[in-house]
Amino acid sequence: MGEFLKLCAVSILIGLFFGILATKMTKHWRWLAHSAINESALFLTFAMISYFVSEAIEMSAIVSLLATSMILSHYAWFNLSP
Repeated sequence: MGEFLKLCAVSILIGLFFGILATKMTKHWRWLAHSAINESALFLTFAMISYFVSEAIEMSAIVSLLATSMILSHYAWFNLSP
């Protein structure tokens, strides 16, 4: 049971880290907002980095991807260009 909780907690923390990092980048670096393609690529890149980092350290990649996606959909949505 302890291993399962550790796996979930570390995976969620990885997802939160990359989700918050991408959110801060879109908020403070407005030069990224010149193109919807750049913003979309940034979101996809951070989601994939979260997945790959979790996979590399043998944590749950799906859980970290889910956490990253939830942070991006909730917070970074408001920082997107029209």
